[in-house]
Amino acid sequence: MFYQLFNSFGDELRSERLWILQVIRHGLRSYEDVRIVKRRHALQILLTFFDSSVGDPASHAIVLQILRAACQIRRGAILLVTSGFLPWLIQVSLTPSTDIAVVYQLVEMVTLVVRRSAWAVLSCMRRYCFRMTRNN
Repeated sequence: MFYQLFNSFGDELRSERLWILQVIRHGLRSYEDVRIVKRRHALQILLTFFDSSVGDPASHAIVLQILRAACQIRRGAILLVTSGFLPWLIQVSLTPSTDIAVVYQLVEMVTLVVRRSAWAVLSCMRRYCFRMTRNN
């Protein structure tokens, strides 16, 4: 259902996309919810979508709210990190066209991630950096 509504075409594209984004935003309440969203690769799709020119300001705002909701869940933050959240965060923050209000929201998300699961996230970051250096 996510793929069908998020990638729909036609007259209802925007309304269907906003609807499914709002469903995800309101549905992220526990680790299991975040795990399901990750298993459907929706986190990676949302990160890519945010950075594309396809989205509009309303959908970008909801994507940020979804990411914030995932950050507020202790183990949800770990799933975000393993979904490419940190490289995405750096890339979006360094993009000149990124609004300063968005950068503030991203910094707030990093703070939430660190508060919720600092040691586990640092461990994931270490493993991620190790893999990156090993592959190069």
